[in-house]
Amino acid sequence: MSRKTCTRCKHEQPLSGFQAAKSRKDGLQPHCRQCQRDYYLTTRERRLSLAHENYEHNRERKKKYAREYAPKWAAENRPKRNESEARRRARKLSGGKTESLQHIYDDVPVIELLLGEPCHVDHKHPLSRGGTHEPDNLQIIPARLNLAKGAKLDFDCSSYA
Repeated sequence: MSRKTCTRCKHEQPLSGFQAAKSRKDGLQPHCRQCQRDYYLTTRERRLSLAHENYEHNRERKKKYAREYAPKWAAENRPKRNESEARRRARKLSGGKTESLQHIYDDVPVIELLLGEPCHVDHKHPLSRGGTHEPDNLQIIPARLNLAKGAKLDFDCSSYA
């Protein structure tokens, strides 16, 4: 089977004309790429206006929910919140170019396994003190040392060993 018929336009096309769909028996969408694109473009304005109406209709309820829920979530998930904020600040300082740093963050679980304790990616020269979010300014250290270090520039970790 090297060709398939689109259920919308009824044209027979090569399999490359259909997007993948794991849940489908043949592994492909029932509609060809062009029909999907046409449908997306024709319904785009309607979807945008519905989303806008939904936002306007529920604005106050969403704000109230955010005021009540966000502080509670932040308090219960402090490590996640701190990591998220650190990454946001780092993206801001590096101009959003954090893809090249992913390998450093990928090494953290390996180091944690070797040391037997939680670890953090630390900035040798803290971001708050003008440091950059670049590979030469990053190091993986145990979380307890990073928390003790804070934003200090001169930190002697020998007393924490």
